[in-house]
Amino acid sequence: GKRLQAQQKEEAEKENEDASRVNNSMADCGCCFTEYPTNRMTFCNGEEAHFFCYSCAANYVKAEIGQGKCRPTCMDISGCPAEFTRKELIRFLDEKTFETLERFQQQEEIRNAGLDDLEECPFCDYKAICPPKEIDREFRCQNFECDKVSCRLCKEETHVPMTCEQASKHKTVDARHQVEEAMTAAMVRGCNKCKKKFVKEYGCNKITCASCGNIQCYICSKDVDNYAHFD
Repeated sequence: GKRLQAQQKEEAEKENEDASRVNNSMADCGCCFTEYPTNRMTFCNGEEAHFFCYSCAANYVKAEIGQGKCRPTCMDISGCPAEFTRKELIRFLDEKTFETLERFQQQEEIRNAGLDDLEECPFCDYKAICPPKEIDREFRCQNFECDKVSCRLCKEETHVPMTCEQASKHKTVDARHQVEEAMTAAMVRGCNKCKKKFVKEYGCNKITCASCGNIQCYICSKDVDNYAHFD
């Protein structure tokens, strides 16, 4: 099972490290300074390659993405301006992080190109070239984490075939209905015996069920014998 696979992987890594030491193929990570086999490390594309372990490199790129950067450069303390090739990024990044980085890079290239008809999803940072709004007024986000379809005119979620004005009115009516339903739910009570629903229009909080005759408190729904309950 998984335990056996983990053990086999650990043994394979140990054999790889032993072989690397024999072949003098070990190097220190330029970030954590731990020694690793060079075939378990990544490196920048500078004239002088700087090596880093997969873990340090992946954490660094994730931190760069978190700061809105999509062109991570070498981490070496020398200030090396070199980057990591696409091949190297694939080696040490998980699939989701790599796809995010690529999407950010593509968006940057599109943005820098100064293209007309460039639209951005109102719910994330995904951008795409779209036909004129007269032809298609919907924006279909291709970001798998968003995947929303929005209106290019009002920037709300799609409401086709309604116009923006009709959708706005419909949204207002829906909101009013939700408030009315909440108010109704707050007023409606149920008999704690026969479960029949009722609403108190006036009078005290000692309620007699018209269906089964059970007497209970309108506030807490507990049975009531006399008015001492309300003291």
